[in-house]
Amino acid sequence: ITLAELQQHCTVEDAWVALRGKVYSITEYRHYHPGGDEILCNAAGTDCTQLFDRHHRWVSGEGLLKKWCARAS
Repeated sequence: ITLAELQQHCTVEDAWVALRGKVYSITEYRHYHPGGDEILCNAAGTDCTQLFDRHHRWVSGEGLLKKWCARAS
């Protein structure tokens, strides 16, 4: 998945992020995120690795999001 393709998925209804080289569709995950839609939508369409690490260093994002993994970027 190219960065240009990733950037096309940046809405509440269609949200993808890249995390450590893998792309995840977080559209359904937004219902579970304690920070809510707004925070996830700010990351949608981007490589969110640095943002994720800043706020969730102790969390295994890959393990948490594996259900929504689209494919490797």
